[in-house]
This record gives sequence, C-alpha cells and structure tokens, in this order.
Amino acid sequence: LRADQVMLLTPDRVAMLPAGSECPTWWLGNAPSSPALSGVQLRSPSLDELYQNPQARQALWKQICQNEDYFFPDAG
Repeated sequence: LRADQVMLLTPDRVAMLPAGSECPTWWLGNAPSSPALSGVQLRSPSLDELYQNPQARQALWKQICQNEDYFFPDAG
C-alpha cells in the first residue's frame, strides 16, 4: 500500500462515517465490536504486541490470506 491509499481513523471518527460505508479495515488493539463499516475487517493486537508475538503475526497473516482476493482482485 502507498500512503495515499491509507487513512488513519480512530473509532470515534469511524462512527462519523455514513452508515453502510465500505472499505477494507485493519483494527489494531482494542477495536469496537461492531464497527460502522462494512467490508473486510482485519483485527489484531497493537503493533507492539505484533512485534513481540509471532502467533499474533501469524493470525493476522492468516486473515490477510483468507481475504487476498478482496485485496488483490486482479492477481488471479
């Protein structure tokens, strides 16, 4: 991803988006249980924990692989 393809939002700002907004989302750390966005929702612990915990990195990678068609629709 390039910087122009990413938007950093706090859960409070996500709540301000129009209902039904759709975009792939990566929730880091303590994420809301029912986000206001639809689409692929990746979830992981904080970046610090990902750095320290190989199982957490593996779990995030598994989520990415399970949704790779959504992220890379032209790769096939």
